Amino acid sequence: MHCYLYRSTRQYCQICMTAGHRADVCPTPNTRKCRTCGIANPIKNHPCTPKCALCKESHVTGAKECRQKLRKARIPPVNQSRKQLRPRWFSSDWPTPEEAGTGQQRKKSQSRQPRKDEAKIAENQGKGRQKRPEKPSSDQQPDRTNTKQKAKSTQEQTWAAVATTLQVINSRIDQVQEHQARIIQELREQVAQQNQEITRLKRQLLAAQAK
Repeated sequence: MHCYLYRSTRQYCQICMTAGHRADVCPTPNTRKCRTCGIANPIKNHPCTPKCALCKESHVTGAKECRQKLRKARIPPVNQSRKQLRPRWFSSDWPTPEEAGTGQQRKKSQSRQPRKDEAKIAENQGKGRQKRPEKPSSDQQPDRTNTKQKAKSTQEQTWAAVATTLQVINSRIDQVQEHQARIIQELREQVAQQNQEITRLKRQLLAAQAK
């Protein structure tokens, strides 16, 4: 299997038939040119000979046989070192196996700190441990029992207020229902009286007609 360097395709505009940009960003979108021969303001059924806009040869623009269709492949210079030729995803300060095999040693600036510094650090840590704050005594601690009792009494007062409000609301509802029942009873009595009056009038009318 043969391997080839990747080569991107050259851009050309299908409106003005110019290389270097696409049709959606054409600076002269009102220009009219034939896509086959490239003549300006083409007439219908004009004599048309294929002419490539990239290489100016006698074939359609962007055809497979076009020599200028693909861009030149980018070949890295030979003088670059191996470190510069590493892939982009590789970014590490650790030496490669080739560099590690040359026997290079660490610099003195990268060596471990002297033991004096380690002793000072341990001493400071010991002082920090000794200066821990003492736990407060039982007298200084807050009285949690009193706090719970206060919260409980506040809750009981709230429930009592809610219960009183509910009683008032229920009593008002009962009063409204009683008033509505009275009004309904009065309306029923009035309707019954009117029906009796209508019946009496009907009888009188029938008696008058019979005479």
